[in-house]
Amino acid sequence: MDEETRALLVLRLVPGLGPRLTRALVEHFGSAKAVLQASAERFSEVQRLPRRLVTALKQALAQAPVEQELADITSAGAQVISWQSPDYPQALRPLPDSPPILYIRGKLGAQEPCLAVVGSRLCTNYGRRIAERLVAGLVRAGFTIVSGLARGIDAIAHQAALANGGRTVAVFAGGLLCVYPPEHRELAEAIAQRGALVSEQPMRMPPERTLFPARNRLISGLCQGVVIIEASDQSGALITARHAAEQGRDVFVVPGPIDSPTSGGIVQLLRQGAWPVRDAEDIVAVLRGQADYRATGSNKAGVRTRLRVVDPPLPSGLSKPANSPPLASEASRRSHLSDWDSADTQSPETNKPELAQSRESVGEGTVDPPMVWPEGTPEYVRQLYAALRHEPLDVDILAAQTGLSAQDLARAVVHLEMQGLLRRLPGNRLARRF
Repeated sequence: MDEETRALLVLRLVPGLGPRLTRALVEHFGSAKAVLQASAERFSEVQRLPRRLVTALKQALAQAPVEQELADITSAGAQVISWQSPDYPQALRPLPDSPPILYIRGKLGAQEPCLAVVGSRLCTNYGRRIAERLVAGLVRAGFTIVSGLARGIDAIAHQAALANGGRTVAVFAGGLLCVYPPEHRELAEAIAQRGALVSEQPMRMPPERTLFPARNRLISGLCQGVVIIEASDQSGALITARHAAEQGRDVFVVPGPIDSPTSGGIVQLLRQGAWPVRDAEDIVAVLRGQADYRATGSNKAGVRTRLRVVDPPLPSGLSKPANSPPLASEASRRSHLSDWDSADTQSPETNKPELAQSRESVGEGTVDPPMVWPEGTPEYVRQLYAALRHEPLDVDILAAQTGLSAQDLARAVVHLEMQGLLRRLPGNRLARRF
């Protein structure tokens, strides 16, 4: 491992230091190695780095368990590639939140043609049959199949790729030493032999719920398009679709029975402009720009459509105050979904805080109305919500402003997102929904 990659590895081991802030530090000092050598006074020159984080960052850099991490990488037979390596996936390079380093077991080509296949954890026999057939066709067409190793459609996609002699890539939410779900250890080993296991997280990082949306952006980012087979209207697969749309990737969906719970998310995506497909030939034809690809939908010859990112409905029990600012521009809107592992879950409909209906004038602007919280709402939830703004803020900045521990911050994020009060954006950024 060269010195610059090792320096990036040290930066990755600092809690709360995400891809965007890492990029800002490297660009300011010229290299990751120079970041490690910088004084606390020099850190204060970085505009995006909160002052309260300066001392903590210098201490964390000195305490980063790099030797243990290197030993884990070696024992697992993994490798680390940085965004400066010619082996780094070309599809990820343009993304503003591309990981500084990737941990890889197996082999991942820098320009490998990939398609993601994701869907419901609680898939039906129909979903299994269609996934196996689609993947077989995509493998024959020369695509590597990317998914998240989750139960249901994800696992079926990996297995079908291997059964048809193809390559497949599993993107982990946690570190490579933490296979999740644990019953897929054998499948993960098979994937490492015929494809790759990939993660941006340190080797021993457990697959915490808050890590799955960030993982999903890598699944879509590695690929030319994303295929979704069965998804409820609260499925985590819709998060992957959102990332794909914002990254300029095509989103394909397989229509299913309209009375099936696994079709709710598919209907949403069709309304937003996803490509309806029946087989691998439909997908390949769209990617090749052949608009007469036998689809009977509204897409016209010669017109490539992208998924439109639209505002979700307001959660039950909440209303948007008069004269309140727009939720976000269309390019920056994000999913309000709370499912982290391609599972079908429902958001709770109780204990939702009510928004006051008044706003106070301050000059020509306005301030947010006071929030009335249900009794028993944790203080760390209140602290995070008070620090949030309608414009996105980095998680590490919010951590510095609130003084919350990483654990309390993660709990607060989940709490607020489950209540529909928080929007999560790529690059570990958060914003209020209202």
